[in-house]
Amino acid sequence: MDRIAMADARQILLSQADPGGQPRRWFAAVLVGAALWMGAMPLPQLRAAELRESEVPQPLRSWVPWVLQDHETIACPAAYNDGDRHECVWPARLTLAVGAQGGRFSLDVEIFRSDELVVLPGQPEAWPRGVRANGRAVPMTESGGRPALRLPAGHFVIEGEFAWRELPQGIALPPNTGLVDARRDGKPLGWPDAGGQLWLREAAGAAAEADTLSVRAYRRIDDEIPVRLTTRLELTASGRPREARLSAALLPGFVALGVVSPLPARLQPDGTLRVQLRAGTWTIDVAGRSRGPVAALAAPAADEVWSFAARNDLRIVTVDAAGGAIGLDPRQAGVPKDWQGLPAFRMPSGSSLKFIDRRRGDPEPEADKLSLDRTLWRAPGVWMRCRPWRSDVLPWAARSSSSRGCQRRPRQRALASRCDRATR
Repeated sequence: MDRIAMADARQILLSQADPGGQPRRWFAAVLVGAALWMGAMPLPQLRAAELRESEVPQPLRSWVPWVLQDHETIACPAAYNDGDRHECVWPARLTLAVGAQGGRFSLDVEIFRSDELVVLPGQPEAWPRGVRANGRAVPMTESGGRPALRLPAGHFVIEGEFAWRELPQGIALPPNTGLVDARRDGKPLGWPDAGGQLWLREAAGAAAEADTLSVRAYRRIDDEIPVRLTTRLELTASGRPREARLSAALLPGFVALGVVSPLPARLQPDGTLRVQLRAGTWTIDVAGRSRGPVAALAAPAADEVWSFAARNDLRIVTVDAAGGAIGLDPRQAGVPKDWQGLPAFRMPSGSSLKFIDRRRGDPEPEADKLSLDRTLWRAPGVWMRCRPWRSDVLPWAARSSSSRGCQRRPRQRALASRCDRATR
């Protein structure tokens, strides 16, 4: 294949990429299709979720670097908030212990691509030494004034030490670190600030601020199939960085769909939300869906405000607040603006809402609509009168589905055509 043909082929492949220019799943469709054409791969493997490079048929492996040129990071996991951004270095846990004369650290990191740069804790006035990766000494480099290593793909535990004459004010930590366990003389230091700086000692004359946390919980119940539940937590925190555990972020009987949080957070199997908290005001959303039909929901231990979004096209229910729920004005209760058009209830501890079915579906759907096309031909001295040639019948189910984002083409029925001739 000459150079021009190769360039044309590459352009065709990239034209099948996502809008951001990234090929879909390692161009799995292209490679699997070629392998099937060559008879190198059995049909059942078409259901594989992802094609690893080691699974590419031998005749095609030499093409992998060419296909992945300028898309080398596509095999790395995507960021949770941006599917087009792939991160090849994932620092999982950092343990740091410091004192007046020095300290030591241990960084657990997963690398998904060879020759990746791993940033370490430290800065020019606090440069690590004696660095080891999985127990072996490795040479260090620097990146933007920060200590770093270049390592192959794999799982590594990186360890190192610090030595200083005076404890620095703070130390820079690797970006995107999942969990941090930092201690000074055995006492917890908390979480780094938004810039990734961990403060090791308080500024002179700084007064200690009390650790406080205020939580306001709002929940939105969407009467979908299955029922969807959105929990919005508004946090106001002061004091030192620390970990907070927020119980019942997800109610029993619901499966988590996602967490949107400006702070590092993890949802536990029991519905508890672990948050790496720091001073400020924060909003966290937790979304979930029910495991089955929902006839009632009970409030957890703390007072909350719930909003109910009905879906009358699916079912009509009566919300029974006899279980201790109290109806209120959403605007006066501080309900999020996009929920203020929904009925709201104050849910004291132990109260519940019941949902009593009145009707499911629509027992009186709108009648089908019929459109007719008629054509009339006139010849000299003769009138030709024709009956309907075709009719379009649009069932009610197809029309109503458009409100749920579905689009269906109407059924077409060809009716027998018969023309009557009549002399003038």
